[in-house]
Amino acid sequence: MDDPLGIKPLGEAVNTIVKKTFEGIEAFLQATCKPALDELGQMLRDHVRVWRLNNALKIVNKAKEKFEIQAGEIQLKANPKVALAIIENGSNEESDELQELWAGLFTTSYSLDGKDEENLLYVSILKQLTLPEAKLVSYMCNQSKKNLSDTGIVRSQTLSIYGDTIAEITDISDFNKQEIILYHLSSLRLIDKPDSTNPGGFKSLNFNGKPLAWLTPTNLALNFYIRCNGFTGTVKQYWKL
Repeated sequence: MDDPLGIKPLGEAVNTIVKKTFEGIEAFLQATCKPALDELGQMLRDHVRVWRLNNALKIVNKAKEKFEIQAGEIQLKANPKVALAIIENGSNEESDELQELWAGLFTTSYSLDGKDEENLLYVSILKQLTLPEAKLVSYMCNQSKKNLSDTGIVRSQTLSIYGDTIAEITDISDFNKQEIILYHLSSLRLIDKPDSTNPGGFKSLNFNGKPLAWLTPTNLALNFYIRCNGFTGTVKQYWKL
């Protein structure tokens, strides 16, 4: 029997798991992104990378499900450079919630000509986010009111968020650690800087006895969010503006 993925040399237990996980994935990647299949085959033959392989397989499985729901019978291709970047970086993540975001990026990397490179921008962002940060970005993008500029660009209105609300979103109660998150998201250009004297941190450290942040998700954040959630349309379409 042919062994295109090179899994025969693996131990029987691992071999069984791999076969089950790969059910349906091989044909999917063979048709849409052969280099990604080859990369997973390399990981299969490297016992040291089994942990990363397991994470990568979960991401591709999730992406396949999203792809089937959205793409139907349309013949789309993934840009190999983007797909390989997602596998390389996403395979380091074992959080199910963050794997869902990686899967969303994988799904939205498909296009008719297979040349779309936009998601490379979002790979560079997602690989730097912790789970608490990703949760806060999701909250900001969903909760902020949006409007269209005169040029048709979607803009978000500023959210006023107290530290205790951030604690509920991120499960981080330490206000100092919360502010580190805010500075990091600002450095990634996911939130606008409220002013030059306080670039991304809490606006007030003693507002009604609570730290207060004024957060404005950027257009970059909005596009990043919808791509990670598997949506291939525009920000305007996603929020039905």
